[in-house]
Amino acid sequence: MQLFSEDSLPETTVLVLSVHRYEDKIWLPRFYSVLRDSRGELTYLQKQITRRNAASYGYVQGSTELDLITRADRLTVQSLEEKFAPPRRGTWTLPKILAEPEQLRLVRRFVDSELAGLLDAVLEAGVPLVSGLERRTKVRDLLIRPAAEALQPLFYFQREAEGILYELRFRIGEEEFTARERDAQVLTGEPARIVIDQRLYAPDHFNGRMLTPFRYKDRITVPEAHLTTYFKKFILKVARHHPLRAEGFEVTTSDELSNTLLEITQRPGERDFELAVRFQYRHTTFGAADPRTEHLSLEVDAERQVTLIRTKRNSQRETEQLEKLRSFGFERAATGYFLSQEARELPQILAERTAELRVAGFTILPLQFGGKAVYLHPATYQLSVLTGSDWFDVFGTVTVGEFSFPFLKLAPNFRDNNRFYLLPNGQFFLIPEEWMTKFSGLIQFGQVRERAVRVGRNQYALLRGLDLPISEEALPDTDQTSQLAAPASLKATLRPYQLTGYRWLAAHALNGLGACLADDMGLGKTLQTLAALLFAHEQSPARSTTTAEHQTDLFGTPATTPTSLVVLPASLVFNWRAEIERFAPHLMVCTYTGPKRPRELRVLESFDVLLSTYHTVRRDVDLLSQLAFTYVILDESQQIKNREGQLFRAVTQLNAAHKISLSGTPIENSLSDLWAQMQFINPDLLGGFTFFKREFIQPIERHGDAYRTQQLRELVQPFLLRRTKEEVAPDLPELTEDILYSEMTPEQRKLYEREKSAARNYLLENFAQQPQYQFQVLQSLLKLRQIALAPALLKRENARGLGSKLTDLVARLIELNRAGGKVLVFSFFVECLQLIAGELRRERIEFVELNGQTSQAARARAVRRFQSEPGLPVFLISTKAGGAGLNLTAADYVFIADPWWNPAVEQQAIARAHRIGREHPVFVTRFISKNTIEEKILLLQQKKARLAGDIIGREGPGQFDRADIEFLFE
Repeated sequence: MQLFSEDSLPETTVLVLSVHRYEDKIWLPRFYSVLRDSRGELTYLQKQITRRNAASYGYVQGSTELDLITRADRLTVQSLEEKFAPPRRGTWTLPKILAEPEQLRLVRRFVDSELAGLLDAVLEAGVPLVSGLERRTKVRDLLIRPAAEALQPLFYFQREAEGILYELRFRIGEEEFTARERDAQVLTGEPARIVIDQRLYAPDHFNGRMLTPFRYKDRITVPEAHLTTYFKKFILKVARHHPLRAEGFEVTTSDELSNTLLEITQRPGERDFELAVRFQYRHTTFGAADPRTEHLSLEVDAERQVTLIRTKRNSQRETEQLEKLRSFGFERAATGYFLSQEARELPQILAERTAELRVAGFTILPLQFGGKAVYLHPATYQLSVLTGSDWFDVFGTVTVGEFSFPFLKLAPNFRDNNRFYLLPNGQFFLIPEEWMTKFSGLIQFGQVRERAVRVGRNQYALLRGLDLPISEEALPDTDQTSQLAAPASLKATLRPYQLTGYRWLAAHALNGLGACLADDMGLGKTLQTLAALLFAHEQSPARSTTTAEHQTDLFGTPATTPTSLVVLPASLVFNWRAEIERFAPHLMVCTYTGPKRPRELRVLESFDVLLSTYHTVRRDVDLLSQLAFTYVILDESQQIKNREGQLFRAVTQLNAAHKISLSGTPIENSLSDLWAQMQFINPDLLGGFTFFKREFIQPIERHGDAYRTQQLRELVQPFLLRRTKEEVAPDLPELTEDILYSEMTPEQRKLYEREKSAARNYLLENFAQQPQYQFQVLQSLLKLRQIALAPALLKRENARGLGSKLTDLVARLIELNRAGGKVLVFSFFVECLQLIAGELRRERIEFVELNGQTSQAARARAVRRFQSEPGLPVFLISTKAGGAGLNLTAADYVFIADPWWNPAVEQQAIARAHRIGREHPVFVTRFISKNTIEEKILLLQQKKARLAGDIIGREGPGQFDRADIEFLFE
């Protein structure tokens, strides 16, 4: 159920980077936690976040956020003072350091490089960026976003008698403006990061501090005496990369194309590579997407004579070069850059085709990323596999140009998501993204040893898609049971989807793999598991006579006993026993619960199946862990989700050849629930929990990481089978009925036995056939029904709580709500429905209700809402008020909280959902307290037609004879 609408989100805090001006000379970064209001808008800062306090805000080692925070900490005032204070010259504060010209130059160089990289990383990570954030300013009003268009500097020069007038302007699209007109803020000089109208620009080949003279005026004059120096040190440098407009100079013209340059680039904030094509002329270079047809540059000779050189583009030669490039499979993208039609990355493609491109007249520029020189040569790998009984060892060799090294050398790079591997020549091998994707799972989940990566048999999915030389026979074969018949000893006919589930469980057992059967409630998980258990039981060797003897079964696993252990909630013990007696009556079953349970290993080994509760297993784990079971099966296995709890530790200590977990909701609240399930059935499949949290929980639950989601799905998919009732609808009957037994709590049982004994003694001692006596019988039966249902219904000081049955019923409602089911809950007692309603409110589960006090209008509204609203899962209905006249076909499930004497009344209630015209099956569950009057009512429904129909079924009381009373109160 969605607790919050998109328009009403809970308030949360978000990490935000703010940059602020320091001493009007440099900009420094600070991270803050910022409150996001219920509308999703960023409001006010809460707390500054540093490396020191990051962990308390959930930013853990290995996270992108912590990496950004750590980088920002290198640019604090204290860090800069420690780095740049001159040695042995007393205490130097940062303002004093910045006052020294040479120190200021060094600080700016460092800050510019670090801050520019941090800004790019922040935008790539999607972290909000602002400038000048203060405590009382709203973040949403200060947000800086990456610019969609490029910022182009324009230089204007005009020759006059007293010197040269110099003007710097900018162009975005078709618009030109000065720095003063748009209040440009220079965050870094070189590389330049400039903010204009809350957009961050990164102009190429431009020092942002060129803007300094133009903060307060549009033009400056360069005196004639400084002309040569100014041109050589400044004008000629910018003229190589930016447009010039000049007046009053001698002009020469050139159109000779000397070279075509190819440069691999990445746009700020993006991961994909692009190919920039640049045409090199004698005096300038044009980008392929550059709209200019000519370029003006200046030269100053020894006599300080200035010549204006006009370079015209040779469109014919450029077109010829672009056609050659297209013949290599490159096409121009909408950005003006070029992309390959191949699926691989550009660096990998260019590395393999460098020689061909050079012959065709192209020059590939040296590749650098983050100051790392990339060794651009072809890269290949060759892998081999050694296979053991339950493991695979992967090893091999990587060759990059002239260098070869073991594949395992790249393991730290795969683990840390670092694509740069240092080669002996000081350059870096840029590991292809394709390799990072392909091998990261192998390295992350495998055991990296000295010479190979070892993968467990239960992790065989990691080997798929790696093009490894491994035989199919070595891999688990989950299709080997595709034609397997149901066990001959099974007293049931499996539906097609149940037969598939049984074969799937058997295949996993044959391959030594654990399995999680996660079918919807009501689809027969117990029956499918019993079939798998029978298959294993029938194939096991003869029982050993001692726990020390080991034999080998057909699964290839040592076993000391064919005994299997089923661990389940106390409320399901009787149901499992009843299912075994019904479908596998030849199995010897021990209900391993209660104070009189056997505690000798030889006695336990003599049974085929032990049925025990989670509570009992937790207490007796030291004893039970001495047995080597054929199967350990956990029903409602979501109960082990707390990895820190004694229950989880207990079940993971149990020894078994095969393990199965059964749960309709393997993920109740978090992905940590799934980790616990997988850790039980296939230890270490998903790595340790700390690793799993870092690599999956945080990326998926915090950031919706699609890649990690898909990777996790591929890892668990072989071991988790889930079918919904919609998927298997053609295989289901229209109506499936089941009984769920609950054992009363000790306090509930004590109260029940006291009331039953008192009523029995009184009624048998004062037996009579008078109406008043018959009424006393009914009143006594009513009290017993109330206690069996929920002690609180008696409204006594010594009768409190929901009792076991309503606790179980509410747990099922919670499970169905998570699975998206809709259910009708019927009870004879309106007060019982009120108790359930209170629990649903605590769980924040929506519901509607109907009883004898509900008006016709409210009744109609409740029915209409339940039928039409998908997010309304529960309808609470009193048996008398809602047992007829309602059409509630939206319900998939019907829960009967307490049995009614006349079965026809229950059938009327069931018919509210199971009606003509319904397209999907209906699942009915009757909730019964074990060893109570409720069991007697079920027997009377079947065997006591007179009592069920004539005496109680009609509205007036009937006649009870002495035998009836003895039967009901025994």
